[in-house]
Amino acid sequence: MTATPETERIAQRAFLQIECPSFDALPLRSKLLAYHLSRAAIHLDPIYVDQMADYGLAAKHLLLTLAENPERLPASSRPAILDFTKLFLANHGNRNESTGRKFLPELSAQDFAEAARAALGSTEDLDRLLAELERPLFDPTFAVAMTDKGSDGSDFLESSANNLYSNVRLADLEGGAFEERYPLNSRLVRTSAGLVEQVYRAGETNGNPPGLYARELAAVVESLQAALPYADPQEAAAISALARFYRTGEPADWLDYNRLWLQADGAIDFVSGFVEVYRDARGAKGSAQMIVVVHDQAADALMRKIAESAAYFEARAPWDERFKNPDPKPPVGKAVETVIATGDFHVSAIGVNLPNEQELRETCGSKSLLFTSSMRAIGRVRGSRVAELLGAEPEAVEKFARHGALAARLHTALHEILGHGSGKCLTDDDPQTVLQEVYSTLEETRADLVSYYHAADAQKIAELGVPEPHEVWREMIRQLGRTGLVTLNRYPEGDTVEEDHDRNRLLIVNWLVEDGAFARFERDGHWYLGVADWDRVRPALAALLSEVMRIKATGDLAAGRALVNRYAIRFDPAVRDDVVARLAAAEIPTYWAGIYPRLEPISNDEGEITDIKVTLPRDFLAQQLEWARINAT
Repeated sequence: MTATPETERIAQRAFLQIECPSFDALPLRSKLLAYHLSRAAIHLDPIYVDQMADYGLAAKHLLLTLAENPERLPASSRPAILDFTKLFLANHGNRNESTGRKFLPELSAQDFAEAARAALGSTEDLDRLLAELERPLFDPTFAVAMTDKGSDGSDFLESSANNLYSNVRLADLEGGAFEERYPLNSRLVRTSAGLVEQVYRAGETNGNPPGLYARELAAVVESLQAALPYADPQEAAAISALARFYRTGEPADWLDYNRLWLQADGAIDFVSGFVEVYRDARGAKGSAQMIVVVHDQAADALMRKIAESAAYFEARAPWDERFKNPDPKPPVGKAVETVIATGDFHVSAIGVNLPNEQELRETCGSKSLLFTSSMRAIGRVRGSRVAELLGAEPEAVEKFARHGALAARLHTALHEILGHGSGKCLTDDDPQTVLQEVYSTLEETRADLVSYYHAADAQKIAELGVPEPHEVWREMIRQLGRTGLVTLNRYPEGDTVEEDHDRNRLLIVNWLVEDGAFARFERDGHWYLGVADWDRVRPALAALLSEVMRIKATGDLAAGRALVNRYAIRFDPAVRDDVVARLAAAEIPTYWAGIYPRLEPISNDEGEITDIKVTLPRDFLAQQLEWARINAT
C-alpha cells in the first residue's frame, strides 16, 4: 500500500491512486477477463463526455493535445492550462461532476488562444476551434448548469446544459405527446420533421442500423467479445447479452442483460451501460458508465450477511403493509475493489445497487457493490478532520476514531442492499417515469433512510457481526449531521442545491431539525448540526421513510414535489459561508478524482500471455493521455 493515496491537489479536488490488492492473487483467466473488460470501459468513456456537452469532445481533444507536450506552452500560461485540463478530464467536462456547476480556467480566453497558437501553430482550423470554444469554456453565463431541476420554474430541458436533448421543451413531451421507444439510451432531437430519437447503438449487419456513438460502441463490443473466452458460463451469458444490447440498443435486450448480470457472481464483476439518470432533469436518459471490480474477500462478510437478511428487514420496515414485498428475491451483496471506472462512475461513488428498473428489482432481485478501495483511499486522506471541525459533540473525534470507518461502511452497505432493493410499488409504470424530476432525490432519500432506520436494530446488527452496534448506529447519525453541513461546502454561491444526492441529505437533516431530533446551533462563532434528542431520531426517520415509500409506491408526484421543495433545496448562506471557510482553512478536499491501476499483459517468447502486470501510475494526466490514445480521441 502506498504511503498516501493522494498524488496531487488542484483547488478543492484531490487526485487519488486507487489500489486493488486482491488482483494479484487471481488466476490468469480472471486477470485476462478483467483486462478485456477494462478495455471496454476505456472505449465507453468518450460517450459520457459528449453526453454532457456538445462541445465536450472537441474541447477534450484540444486540451489533451496541448498537455501531451506541455513544454510547447508559454511558461506563463502552462500551469493554468494543465490544471484546467486535469479538472476538465476529472469531471468529463467543464462542469463539476458533483454539483453540475460550471468552472472556468485561471487564465483569459486571449491568453489561452495565444498559448494554443504558440504550441500548435496558427491555422484557420485552430482559429475556428478556439472561436467555437470561447463561450463554452470562458463565459461564466454560458451553459452554466449541467442539470437544472427547474427550481425557479424554468423549463429545465432548455436550461440544462447537457447534450441529452436538442431544441426540445418540456411541453413537447407532456401529456404523452411523444412516446419514446428508447427513453434510456437515446438523444432526443427536434428536427423539421418533429421529434427524433437518436439511438445509442453500434448497429447490426442484418438488423438495426448504426446509431449515435456507433464507433465507440463497436469498440466496446469488440472488447467484450475478447473477454468471453475467459468468463465462466454465467459471466459469459451476461457479457454476450450486454454486447447484443450495445449493438441493437433495444430496451428488451437491456432487460435481458440485467437479468443475466444478476445471476453472475464471479471474482471479477462489472457494471456497464447507460445506467444512472441523475444527469437528466427528467430522470429518463442514462449516462454512459462502466466499472470493473475484483472481489474483496477480506471485507465481504458483512455484505453477504446483510443480503441474506433482506426478508427480515423487509418485514420490519416502517411503511404500510401494502408496500412491502412479501417475497423479496435474495439480493447479492459484494465488497469489491475497483480495477477501473469510466464515464459517469466517479471515485466518490462508494456503492451501487442495480438494476434500477423497479420491475426487475421486485421479480429478479438486485445486486449491490461496495467499493472498498474508494472508501479506503478517501478515508486515508480525510481522516478524522471533518469530525474534528464539524463535530457537534465534544467527543466527536474520539467516537469517530472508534466507530467511524465501520459506521460509514455499514451505512453504505445497508443503503445499497436494503435501501434500493426494498419495497413494492403499485404504479402501472415504473416510478422513475411517474415521479419525473424528483424521483432520483426521493429514491436516494429512501435508501438512506432505510439504512439509518434498520441500523438502529441493535440485536440484528450484532448478529451480522457488528461490534457495539448501538454505538455504531449513533456514530452513523453523527455522521449524518456532519454531512448536512459538508454538503453545503459544494455550493459556495447562491442558496439552492441541485444534485440529487445532496438534495437527499438536505431533505433528511431538515426534516429532523423541524421534528426536533436534530438542531442547528452556534458555538464559539461557528455553526454545528447535531442530535438534540436521541429518543426522537428513529421515530422521525420512520415517519419520513413511511411517507417517501408511500410517494414512490403510489406515484404521488404532487406530494413528492412538495416534500422536495420544502426540505431539499434551500439552505442558509450564513451557515454555508462558515462551513466553506472552516474546511478551506483546514485544506480538506471537497472533491475526488481517481487514478486506476494499469493492467499490462506480459508475454513469453512464444507470444503467449503469461500474466497481467498491475502497476500504480500515480499520474492522472498520463493515464488520461493513454486512454485517449487507445480511443483515438
